[in-house]
Amino acid sequence: MQALQAILKILLLTLIGAGACNAAANAAAAKDSALVLDFNEQTHLVFICEEEKLARDVYRVLGRRFPEIASFAVMAENKEASNRAVHELLQKYRVSVPRVNHNVGVFSWGIYGRYFAEKYMVLTGQGSSSPLNALYVGAFIEELNILDIKQCPKAIVDITNGISEISACGIDYTDNPDVLDIYADLLDESREHLRLLVKDIEQLIGTGNYQAQVLHQEEVEAIISDR
Repeated sequence: MQALQAILKILLLTLIGAGACNAAANAAAAKDSALVLDFNEQTHLVFICEEEKLARDVYRVLGRRFPEIASFAVMAENKEASNRAVHELLQKYRVSVPRVNHNVGVFSWGIYGRYFAEKYMVLTGQGSSSPLNALYVGAFIEELNILDIKQCPKAIVDITNGISEISACGIDYTDNPDVLDIYADLLDESREHLRLLVKDIEQLIGTGNYQAQVLHQEEVEAIISDR
């Protein structure tokens, strides 16, 4: 009887040990998976990283063109910090990114480099004609940032890369806590910038007269009313 009890005790301890090992293995696997981003998440993050640089570059150019718009210098620094934050997140997850080029107007990310270079030329050209147009360009950038963070940018969907739906990347697609946190920060920043820009625009065109350029009018009005 004692021998049987001893055997049962050994079996019970073995099962407990196996369960603990399995739990540890599962926890380790979960930890490893948390350090992996799928293709869609990687693609979107790198795109947003470059889009933050686009915003920084345009604000720097327009800030030099119209030094009286002091907010451009501050917004450029904010976008520089955001670009670095996204880049650091990509490094954390060991995502291969293009060589960073800090020169204004230079974009180095493969097939999307031309997209950003063209956007830079168009936006700086439009914004350089007058202070009001410069403010409108800034507001366009922030609206575009908000839209592109929420969903797959059109530039990604339009290219044959396996991503064909706007719902296939962005803040509503990912469940990674790090990615969600940085997207939330970027959205907060863009909404604050948009509020400031619209306030300046409406000082020139009249309160309540700003028309949304990228987002739905209702969303823009909700953002600017949260002052």
